[in-house]
Amino acid sequence: MSAPRPEDSIHGAAAITGALQLVDQVVGTSARRVFGLATVDIDRKERDLVASFGRSAPVMSRDLPDDTQLGARCRLVMSVPGAVEILLLEPITEGRIAASLARFDEGVVAVYAVVSGDRLPTVRRDLRAGGLTLSGEGPGPFGPQHLVVGAPRWGAHLLIAGQREPDHRRSPTRAATIEP
Repeated sequence: MSAPRPEDSIHGAAAITGALQLVDQVVGTSARRVFGLATVDIDRKERDLVASFGRSAPVMSRDLPDDTQLGARCRLVMSVPGAVEILLLEPITEGRIAASLARFDEGVVAVYAVVSGDRLPTVRRDLRAGGLTLSGEGPGPFGPQHLVVGAPRWGAHLLIAGQREPDHRRSPTRAATIEP
């Protein structure tokens, strides 16, 4: 493992630490926190995650709608019963996730604070009152979302999302398997 690069502490996760603390105060414990992991190959990274969870824990995954603000294809990987959730982000544009990969390589580059859809307007208002600058609303993997702006385009990225109602017409969740 290589030593952290100096810019990691300046422009990596440290770039959103203050904003994340305010988000946690506003959204409270009712919000889900999902970490977004940038990858150049979503299928390979899913296999790697399944292997890291081990054979004893079943793992479920499902494709979610693209994150247009980050420019990424999205797949949610969850351990069951531990319910660890990781959102895999593979670039589909020359956007923020592509910039994150170019700068930092594969790894966690985003945090999603997911609240119920009916809470999103109140959360948005309170975050702006607290001094955060939010992007306009855009579609995201969990529903309508806002990107906290001010951090570099290459990340880290902090997003506030309103959970959309489940669409039961979507393809079912599939279990990931490890090939022998």
